[in-house]
Amino acid sequence: MLRFWSVQSLQNPQRARSPLAVLRSASSPKEGFKNNTIASWSFSYGCPIFVGKLEGNDPHMNKTTPTCWLLTAGISLFAVVHLFGADLDAAKIDNLTGLKGKLNEKEGVYKVTWPRNDVKIAVDGWTMPPFMGLGTWAAFQGSNDKAMMMGDTVLFEDEVNPAMSAAFDNGLSVTALHNHFFFDHPKVYFMHIEGEGTVDQLAGAVRKVYDKIKEIRVATPQPKD
Repeated sequence: MLRFWSVQSLQNPQRARSPLAVLRSASSPKEGFKNNTIASWSFSYGCPIFVGKLEGNDPHMNKTTPTCWLLTAGISLFAVVHLFGADLDAAKIDNLTGLKGKLNEKEGVYKVTWPRNDVKIAVDGWTMPPFMGLGTWAAFQGSNDKAMMMGDTVLFEDEVNPAMSAAFDNGLSVTALHNHFFFDHPKVYFMHIEGEGTVDQLAGAVRKVYDKIKEIRVATPQPKD
């Protein structure tokens, strides 16, 4: 029988930068799976983990061990995701970024979006609606004190350096800069950003990047082709 018996908090400094979960087993066939931990599911940020135990001395119980692992991992992940999402202050993120976001309750992610409808973009002579791939966004997960953010930022050529500098100056990382289209006018680029910290720090940094982009477009409404 699989019995969930404890909820603990884990903080592992050596894995502080890893969002990956770890599945491990400490059960032993020789002991007949009696009162042995079968799995734990831990995340880098101090969070709940569920520990399952098998009771009984039937040596054939080892056949069910993979199922127990998956069940324990699934329930634990479900709990962690919901706890993370519940801790985020959505109103604060909206206020700091200047955008209205939406919570994905299943994944525990709060996402704000900004469609780039301020400049008309043509791909091979066809005007592209913003919803077809011109949306800037930033997604947040975690708690108000320990959060992570990842985002994709739509940029025009004259916005790239200022926006990237704004990201760096405010503690964010830039993990990619690339294009999606051929024959686009004006040229469109996509900058991936990410960061870890408090919601105030991350949402505030995202706002700085977006404000820099808007500042450039106010000064020069039409990007150079």
